[in-house]
Amino acid sequence: IKCSWAADFCVSNATELQTGLADAQGNGQDDTIKIAQGTYNGNFTFNSSEGHSITLLGGYNMGCTKRTVNPKNTILDAQNSGRVLYLYNSNGGSITVDGVTIRNGNGSEGDKGAGVYLLSDKPGSGDAGDITLTNNIINGNTANGNLSYGGGVYIHSKADAGTSAKVIISYNTITGNTTYWGGGGVYAKTESVSGGNSGEITVTNNIIAENTVTTLDGGGMYIDSDVAMENFTCGDTYICNNTVTGNQARIGGGINLNMNNGMARFYNNIIWGNSADNGDDLNLGTYLGNAKFYGYNNDYSEMYSYSWTNSGNNIDQDPLFVNPASGNYHLKGNSPCINAGIYGKKVYIPPPTDQWVVYDYSFIPDDDFEGDSRDSEWLEVTTNNYYKYCDIGAVSYTHLRAHETVLDLVCRLLLE
Repeated sequence: IKCSWAADFCVSNATELQTGLADAQGNGQDDTIKIAQGTYNGNFTFNSSEGHSITLLGGYNMGCTKRTVNPKNTILDAQNSGRVLYLYNSNGGSITVDGVTIRNGNGSEGDKGAGVYLLSDKPGSGDAGDITLTNNIINGNTANGNLSYGGGVYIHSKADAGTSAKVIISYNTITGNTTYWGGGGVYAKTESVSGGNSGEITVTNNIIAENTVTTLDGGGMYIDSDVAMENFTCGDTYICNNTVTGNQARIGGGINLNMNNGMARFYNNIIWGNSADNGDDLNLGTYLGNAKFYGYNNDYSEMYSYSWTNSGNNIDQDPLFVNPASGNYHLKGNSPCINAGIYGKKVYIPPPTDQWVVYDYSFIPDDDFEGDSRDSEWLEVTTNNYYKYCDIGAVSYTHLRAHETVLDLVCRLLLE
């Protein structure tokens, strides 16, 4: 009989948070740390070799009986003295961080992830753990010096001879972070070192803006999927319905993606208004030359290195954000991104076949950054060809319409 144990911690100040992380390192259990709303100043560390999962959840009331998922209510602040959050599972084990603000981290030379460092590492045989980063605000973090990756976020699922696991990055706001080497906002990697496949990477419904790499690549995001040999496979990468804008780097100002092989799907993203010496918005690379890149219904200007394997319905137009200077990335009413994304497609084949062919778009998120549904009515575009459309980017225009007050309406109309 195999028994599974789990422990919950409820913490309400910085000392309790670090004590909970320290206790979770060695208690032989899967652990969940529930963080009460408030500001937690300091540097918070978890370093375990047990292979159990660690989950951090912000937004609880005192006593942790209720939770409000809003990263603005739970703040981890390093006050520009060291890294904010370091979670390392050195024998596998999954890692989850959900519903917190991570700010003012300052890494020294060679540090990775000045804001948050998440590593699940499985030596020898066996698989690494999943890493999930959702519903967070990550801003104002700086990783300094040579070999510094991930100004805001460093994520790495790493296996030796086994399979690295999934990386999920969704519903985050990642802004104003800086690094020297690569991945100003985010550096994310799945890797199998000596034998095995690498896991999927999913990046959906994020706002990634105004991040900087001072020396190398991937101002907004640097994504890397790596396997040791050609007969092993990189997990698919899904980059859908993100808003990536105002980022800077030497190559790939918005996104830099490298894969040994496998398939990357870019759908419904705004990757526009970024800057670089090469590839203002996108740089696509493949170490072994066997990766496939699919790009549909994106808004971007310049792409570097490899081109799309297949693509369609991409545009190159100003997305017309309401007020990006103040962090408002809603779309104005005349934005070219409204209803320019794809959510569903089906084709009716008449007799004698007499059947529907429904395309799989399950990798596209059902709702937007603010929780509004992307689902829409089927529209017959040509005979027997039906489509569902959505807005390009993380935030749907419909959200602004559905939730705005009279004052919001007046302000929006003035801005438009």
